[in-house]
Amino acid sequence: NTIYNKIATSPMVLYTPKEIQIINSVNLNYLWAYLMIFCKESVEEDPYLGVAGSQGEYYDMLNQLSQIRFDGFMVNGDGYISNPIFYYRGMEAYYMISAETAVYIDTFCNKIKWCRLRDSNT
Repeated sequence: NTIYNKIATSPMVLYTPKEIQIINSVNLNYLWAYLMIFCKESVEEDPYLGVAGSQGEYYDMLNQLSQIRFDGFMVNGDGYISNPIFYYRGMEAYYMISAETAVYIDTFCNKIKWCRLRDSNT
């Protein structure tokens, strides 16, 4: 893909608005994956939820939220970005990103999740 080559070979060149959205979408998905891990660890360590026995409800919610893949932003008539667009990871629906970028995002989100799970069990 040309955007990946552009980033790797000449990162200081100007990017198109679409390329900026793609880069931001990848970055946002990366941050979202780590936010979901932080939330899970917070639920695990919360003394009230542990005593109240209601951690399961939070885990169910986090499992659903962990499936979100951000795919870009709508653009209003003035050219400014507005509402985010997202789909479930693994879906073959895309707004701004390509299928290749979606697979890349889904792969690194899964890797982050499983590496973190593995690390927390050792």
